[in-house]
Amino acid sequence: MSLMLAVAPALLTGCMVGPTYKTPQASVEAQWMGVPSSTRQRTKITQAYWWKCFRDPVLDRLIKTAFANNLSLQATGVRILQARAQLNQAIGNLFPQQQGLSGEVNYTRLSTPERAFVPAGLTPNYVIDKVLFSSSWEIDFWGKYRRSIESDRATFFGNVASYDDALVTLIADVATSYVNIGTLEERIRVAAGNAESQRQSYQLAEAQFKSGETDELDMRQAETLVRQTEAQIPHLQNTLNQTKNGLAVQLGVTPDEVDRLLAGPSHIPIASGEVAAGIPHDLLRRRPDVRAAGLTAAAQSALIGVARANMFPALSLSGEFGFHSNNELNHSLSGMFSWQSKAAQAGASFMWPVFNYGRLVNQVRVQDAQFQQAILNYQNTVLTAQEEVENGLSAFYTELQALSKLTAAAAAAHRSTELSLFTIDRVKRIILPCSAPNKHSLVLMTRSQAPADLSLWV
Repeated sequence: MSLMLAVAPALLTGCMVGPTYKTPQASVEAQWMGVPSSTRQRTKITQAYWWKCFRDPVLDRLIKTAFANNLSLQATGVRILQARAQLNQAIGNLFPQQQGLSGEVNYTRLSTPERAFVPAGLTPNYVIDKVLFSSSWEIDFWGKYRRSIESDRATFFGNVASYDDALVTLIADVATSYVNIGTLEERIRVAAGNAESQRQSYQLAEAQFKSGETDELDMRQAETLVRQTEAQIPHLQNTLNQTKNGLAVQLGVTPDEVDRLLAGPSHIPIASGEVAAGIPHDLLRRRPDVRAAGLTAAAQSALIGVARANMFPALSLSGEFGFHSNNELNHSLSGMFSWQSKAAQAGASFMWPVFNYGRLVNQVRVQDAQFQQAILNYQNTVLTAQEEVENGLSAFYTELQALSKLTAAAAAAHRSTELSLFTIDRVKRIILPCSAPNKHSLVLMTRSQAPADLSLWV
């Protein structure tokens, strides 16, 4: 008995065949190239709720709505529940895989010729009943079930990482759509203002043409510029409508509810002048897509052990215990659950797939090849993540450099527009009516007739 107690832990634990997973090596740069050297030494705490830095209640409301209603995000969350159930199912395989309670009642009635052969004391009509509890347990000696648990656990955490990745992407998409909507509304407003300014220039060119000061070409060029600017507004409006429709899908609502959710102070969020990128190793460790790729490789590594365990003998224990009774001789059906009516059976067995014609070996090779693919995918994900970060940092800092130039250009254009409008207004004041029979025409003063304070316009 003591020997069985000593051997039992070894039988239950045994060994685990297959490789032990280690995080694959991946090439990671030491510092971000897109970050200016003057800001590399500064440290800034990364905020998980980064959109709150804009202090925009409309953006906060949109992200909260998307988190609650987005259907793609909910589908990703349901996959977590599926993976957790699969993991619990795999854990259950560590215990007896088959357990059941069965019962049986048999009634036999012999025909009249057969009764002549019934021994004395036996009834020609007899009943047999029994109740049995049976169990079968394949011992996880080679780690097949433990490797399966390892794989399902990695799959579970991989689905959690995929959910985080989907959430990060969703928040970024909602914020991008919100900024694009504000930008398009501002572009429509600017285009309408430009069209109005150009319309006044066209009116001036038309007046000059009618007065004979200029030819028709100048007037038509001014008209073309007005029509082209006016034609931009419907295209911008269409892009705005499509962006709002896309935002509706991200929010999980119908398009007619978007304007209500966008109600509030409308402005384009202004980003800070610095980005808390950190060092590459830390940022890549936080990225959920990198974690998901690593966990996928870990899950596939464990499946190699499952395939290898199938090549070794499977050790099983089985047993039955129950009660049975009949109405023969001095027995009675009422005594079925008495201790004298007990029945028990126990046994052990093994099964070793000897002749499999390379099927099991090639199954291991299949799992190993898929593991190598998962490693390469992980390494490629790391490189792709660095590319995305570098592209984002480069775009951010180069746009900051361009912003100052564009701001100066916008100020110059605004001043130019003011001067043009001033000139147009003053010119209109020096247009004199020319008397003619039955009509009124407009004649523009010549330079010699113009007042001295209009010497700016020639």
